[in-house]
Amino acid sequence: MGRTKLRGVECAGVELAIEVPSNWNWDWADAPWAGSSVLPHEPDVFIGVRVTAPEGPERESVRYTARGVHFEVGSTREDWVVAVYGPRGLERSARFDADFRQGEIRVAPDAIRDLAHPLAHPLDELILFHRLVREGCLVVDARMRAESGEAQLFFDTPQTPNTPSIPGFAVRSRGSTLVLRPAVERSTGGETGVWVYTAPWQSAGEGPAPLPSRSRLAEIHLLAGEDDSDLPSCHSRELSPRAASNELLRHVHAPMHDGDALARLAEVVERVVRQVRVSRLDAPAMSESFVLDWDAPGAALGFSAPAA
Repeated sequence: MGRTKLRGVECAGVELAIEVPSNWNWDWADAPWAGSSVLPHEPDVFIGVRVTAPEGPERESVRYTARGVHFEVGSTREDWVVAVYGPRGLERSARFDADFRQGEIRVAPDAIRDLAHPLAHPLDELILFHRLVREGCLVVDARMRAESGEAQLFFDTPQTPNTPSIPGFAVRSRGSTLVLRPAVERSTGGETGVWVYTAPWQSAGEGPAPLPSRSRLAEIHLLAGEDDSDLPSCHSRELSPRAASNELLRHVHAPMHDGDALARLAEVVERVVRQVRVSRLDAPAMSESFVLDWDAPGAALGFSAPAA
């Protein structure tokens, strides 16, 4: 076996270790990934990379297209297989255990030259987001206002005119892809509250200003409509825990191929609303419209869209 080296990335406390051949060097394709790179210490996900012929799913699979990339996903109760296609045909494959804790990525030798890094889209998002959900996180798309280390999130609601459903979690928009992670609830000591993290691949240009990588979540606002008022004068009504849970669930991206996801996500949502105020308010007139890009295919990367 040839010499290898370890590289890694981290998001919301989840660490990915990537073992690659020692002669394969790359720079992360964009600044957010570079800012999330770490030297793996106690990784939650271990990924081995081999330069060899990829292998597609051996069973029935579902085909997707996202950001111009064609891929297919096959899964059982024991494992996951992802095949990524390019101009040369099958160029990469990934096989992971059911919990996305360890796996292998195979890269065709003639595909390396044009490959930014072995986790290039869609493998980066698919692997990390599935592991984040299993770690007790929520993946959402929302507006975020951060100040002094605290964040407020603004979600569109179905009552707002012209609001189609979000097409999976591969969203290119003025909103941001965010990860919510409740701290372990303890009676005494330890970190508490809910923390908001920006996704590593989130471009700084996708929001009106660069977002902090980590903030404590102070409040969630559900925008119920549009008027000409300013934010301070908007009517705000705090929701009951049950209503807040139901509303927040409508904005959470859920893995379509994971039969246990719904119960797991519902439990995390309940933990969030126990610790954070959730209110409904009339949307003020905004200088930048709260609009997402609906041209991307539905259910991109195998995640269902939040309910319309």
